[in-house]
Amino acid sequence: RNFIIEILYFILSVESLISLIGFLQIKGLEKTGINIKQTLIRRIRSLRTIYKSYTFLNAILYIVFAILIEANIQSHGILNGWANLVLPVRIFIYVLFIVFQFLHKLRSFQKNYGSYLSAMIHLLEETREE
Repeated sequence: RNFIIEILYFILSVESLISLIGFLQIKGLEKTGINIKQTLIRRIRSLRTIYKSYTFLNAILYIVFAILIEANIQSHGILNGWANLVLPVRIFIYVLFIVFQFLHKLRSFQKNYGSYLSAMIHLLEETREE
């Protein structure tokens, strides 16, 4: 039971850490410059970078998490129910979980920041037409 609590704690820690990093980066977007066009370009680039780093860092940390679980199973023989599954099935479940998390993060980001990013891109296109 302690190991399962540690797993859940790790997942929540990863999510919290990544969310905090994303929040601090988004907070940095509030700074404005004198040149509106340059500020807009910087914000668009920053938001895209945040988006990519957020989703990929999340996926990488979950891959490391799956590797650590497997290492614990191999070295300590814990999680007997999970360890009784054959390795290809466990890997398939890990991949499903990571893909689900990745897609969920994409959708969540799009929901929370997609309209903001689209509006900034639209504004930038309008300034280029002038």
